[in-house]
Amino acid sequence: MKPRRHRRGQHRGRSLGPAAGAIEDRDPESVARINRARDPRPFGLIDEGPGYVVVDKPSDMMVHPSKPDDPPTMWDGLRRLLCYEMVNGGQLSIITRLDRDTSGVVLVATHRRMARTLGLAMQRHELHKTYWAIAHGWPEQDQWTVDAPIIRQGEVGKSDVYVRRVVHETGQASRTRFEVLQRFTGRAGAAAGEPLCWLRVTPYTGRMHQIRVHLLHSGHPMVGDKLYGRHPKAYVKVIRSGWTDELERALLLRRQALHACDLIWRAPGTTPDHGGAPQGAAPGPGSAIAPSAVLHHWHSPLPPDLTDFIRQGEPL
Repeated sequence: MKPRRHRRGQHRGRSLGPAAGAIEDRDPESVARINRARDPRPFGLIDEGPGYVVVDKPSDMMVHPSKPDDPPTMWDGLRRLLCYEMVNGGQLSIITRLDRDTSGVVLVATHRRMARTLGLAMQRHELHKTYWAIAHGWPEQDQWTVDAPIIRQGEVGKSDVYVRRVVHETGQASRTRFEVLQRFTGRAGAAAGEPLCWLRVTPYTGRMHQIRVHLLHSGHPMVGDKLYGRHPKAYVKVIRSGWTDELERALLLRRQALHACDLIWRAPGTTPDHGGAPQGAAPGPGSAIAPSAVLHHWHSPLPPDLTDFIRQGEPL
């Protein structure tokens, strides 16, 4: 079977303009949330199929609301975009979540049956994710794997941020593979003279903040990461005082340099080859998943802000 490969772009037949169709039958809270999303930040649709959509999420956009006064989220925009489906019994389920500052591919089920199908696919490890990241320093190796358990820091010690994770022997098993795509030196602004690297990242497990924690554990914190970056108090300082010159010198970017570039849905019953390339790599010669085993391959190119940051550097 030839896999369906999809790239970012405006999906035909869908619009992020004012919602069409009746919503009078929805409960008041749902109607209010749809109405609050009158002008959400734009996001692209990579693909749409029976029971699912694939979104290209920008950075600085929350995937779903956490409290009533949150700014419009991706979930709000999808509710508005898919108002016809929602009125006719649809239900949104975020299958692959991303942090607010992470951009890239997000898979969303639009009804319960598909949510169950995709949930089972995740349990059977049929969904494979690949990321791009930019980190500080020049790794000694071109490829390495971190196999280190992760736990919430507050469970084993003091933590000024509730969600902060840390590597600890009592944590959940976590494994991430890193591959250096390019080493370069920053040339502009606060990044001038900084040794930096562009990485391809494959998580084998799906722990909260796993990639960011494992990069810090490797000695190469992620550029722009307010929680696990070079400034240990950046997250709290941003909340209290906003962005400052001190934070820019330490973090280099206002967002964390992490982008979900590829999501592969492997056919049930097929087994990826773990002998060479990492699990979740794009299909092709020497890849972990044979092209015949791929049902879908969704891709999002590196966004302009991260592309410009790399291009401004001096390659080694």
